[in-house]
Amino acid sequence: MDGRRYIKVIIPVKFRGTVTYALPEGVVAGPGDWVSVRFGAKTYTGVIAETVDEADIPDSRIREISSVERLPPVSLREIRLWKQVAEYYMCTIGEVFKCAYPERKVAREGKRLSDKEAAERRILKLARETAEKLDREFSRIEERIAKELAKPGAAKKGLTENSLRDGFYRTSRILKKYIEKGTFPLTPETAAKRPDKACIETLGLKIAEKIISSRKPWDEPAEGMSGEENCGNGGTCTEGPLTEKGRQWKSPVLSEAQEKAKAEILENFSKGKRVLLKGVAGSGKTEIYASIAADILRNGKSVLMLVPEISLSRQLEERMRSFFGDRTVVYHSKETPVKRDGISARLRNGENLFVLGTRSALFLPCPNIGCIIVDEENDSSYKQTEPAPRYNGRDTAMFLSSITGAPLLLGSATPSYESIYNVLAGKLAEVSIDEKYHKGGKISTVLIDTIAERRKRGMDGPISKKLIGMMQDTLNRNGQIMLFRARRAYSPVLQCRECGEMPKCPHCNAYLSYHKEEGYLECHYCGSRFGYTGICPKCGGTLEGRGAGTEKIEEEINRLFPSAKTARLDSDTARNPAQEKMILKDFSEGKTDILVGTQIIAKGFDFGNVSLVAILNADSLIGLQDFRADENALQLLMQLKGRCARRENDGTFVIQTEQPGHPVYSRLLLHTRPEEGMKERETFDYPPFTRMVEIVMRSRDKARLKESAGKLYEALSQDIPGHIGIPVEPQINMISGKHILIIRIRLKRDRKLSESKRKIWDTADRLLKNESGAEYYFNVDPL
Repeated sequence: MDGRRYIKVIIPVKFRGTVTYALPEGVVAGPGDWVSVRFGAKTYTGVIAETVDEADIPDSRIREISSVERLPPVSLREIRLWKQVAEYYMCTIGEVFKCAYPERKVAREGKRLSDKEAAERRILKLARETAEKLDREFSRIEERIAKELAKPGAAKKGLTENSLRDGFYRTSRILKKYIEKGTFPLTPETAAKRPDKACIETLGLKIAEKIISSRKPWDEPAEGMSGEENCGNGGTCTEGPLTEKGRQWKSPVLSEAQEKAKAEILENFSKGKRVLLKGVAGSGKTEIYASIAADILRNGKSVLMLVPEISLSRQLEERMRSFFGDRTVVYHSKETPVKRDGISARLRNGENLFVLGTRSALFLPCPNIGCIIVDEENDSSYKQTEPAPRYNGRDTAMFLSSITGAPLLLGSATPSYESIYNVLAGKLAEVSIDEKYHKGGKISTVLIDTIAERRKRGMDGPISKKLIGMMQDTLNRNGQIMLFRARRAYSPVLQCRECGEMPKCPHCNAYLSYHKEEGYLECHYCGSRFGYTGICPKCGGTLEGRGAGTEKIEEEINRLFPSAKTARLDSDTARNPAQEKMILKDFSEGKTDILVGTQIIAKGFDFGNVSLVAILNADSLIGLQDFRADENALQLLMQLKGRCARRENDGTFVIQTEQPGHPVYSRLLLHTRPEEGMKERETFDYPPFTRMVEIVMRSRDKARLKESAGKLYEALSQDIPGHIGIPVEPQINMISGKHILIIRIRLKRDRKLSESKRKIWDTADRLLKNESGAEYYFNVDPL
């Protein structure tokens, strides 16, 4: 059909590319607009990616859109980011779109816009009614003025038109409340004559807007200013020129070293370079972030700061709110949908905000973004595992920086090998800060050989008597203690005393963990739960716990130190946001003496009174079959070490291990530069010197899965220029009833990388797409 207009639409399904549709005659829509379309047997709400003059499929196969939806348009920047994420992480753009705009969010956006339009109609109606009411009142007053002036002796009494109008306005039952609220200011000018029609209509609209907006449902009201007056780093704040609702925003006072680091960062920004800020724990990186953010906000632009964990955002929120007041907003999955939608609306309207969020905040609409900050850039929590897109927040922040032109600042005390590689390759400029903000005390590192201690009967359960003595000394000095254990639950596994059976999840090849407090067994892979009886399902014998998780450690600590207050922070206790906040608050305020936790406690928390940090079973960190194991272990050790002696008191970092001679501990004690650990990677062509792609295949039919994986391996070995690993089973080789095989591919970091990825995808599609009962996905840059 001549003159038919075509559009390519992104729909929230797993479909490679966009889908071509036609616009009905007379319908106008362009890139970023929302449309309803039929795809298969269902109707979807999608976004127009582009308009085209010619279709890439026969016209007879092209459907017309069902309708154009009245939703806030998506920016072209957002669409570009979706395309780049989809291409790099080998997923469909529909999956990225679904991540950025989940179905419920789209529905809420529609309702929000509908509510707003309805409110606008109510405002106009109320404005007309109010204007008519005001007009009648002004006419009544003018009549009274004329009568008063016509009375004998009016002139002798000094009555004038202006004085009468002023008095009648003040005593008018209708006008009085508007005068008192300042909506209708009474001045000599307003008392000089009756308001004309335009003035009355404007006043009516103003009154109506105030009435309706006081209960508007479509925008999240800004949160109140915090009463906190300190900077959060124990230092002082300076009053800056930024003002908010009559109050001045604060900027942190930086030390000489921090000022120098900030100057270097801004100099690199001016040259168009992205920056890696490498600062020792306690150096005050957060204050540098805040100082730079203040400069950006002064210029009317927004700042996006990413943190790896929700728990960390809660502590940082108070500090940032003390700087930027209600310009500080927090965005993550545990915030209410109303709050998240409100932040999106404020950003879309061009409001300059300081957004503190987890990786999902990267997909917020932000037309005036002025800087992107990624704190703890090395943290594995930035990597999404399920569902697609399986993206890394740090690397996606680099995409967003390229698309928007916003400066990017990565920060860490223990940078990832990827970031170190990018520094060496000239893609990042490194800025270092090697001294603590508060100078701080010295930290001594103690290795405790648990095998040797057991021989000497120097262990009390999972805790050595040496460590117990250190803990008692710390408590006697009114110091605080942090204990790290990588496993949650009471017992990671159970074993029958009689037959040796170790209960496994019926759906996964994984042992069930015992959660004593709640009285259930849980699979930490599929989430299945089963009631705990203590009886072996095989022989009826007695089940006993093997190993100690955080819950058991907490119980042991309460037994050893009954007068100390102990708390536990892991994913079990953190499920309740209020409880998590209270745990962190109590420990920060010194109400809790000992904090037991998993990786959550290793993040960038600033607890000033912690003088002892201990890892109870460090071997769980270094015994992993993963080429990143040593890197991740060293980073975690450094992060934990950095939690103690952050003020003037000295601190002790204790590592309980069965392998005190492991190279990771040598690097920690000798302060070896991270580049040393990269040499093995380069020798064997592992990331960051290559790119890795995992093809993860799953099926309930193990034999068919093995056959399909073998065919795919053979095809890839012939077509793809790179190292193709044979199909292997992961450590947990069955989850939710599906067997798993993984093919790992290492590709050169060159211009053919994107082409190689497309070939891998095409080959997998050709061989596996029609395999019944089998599924697969790609995991790019796995962690």
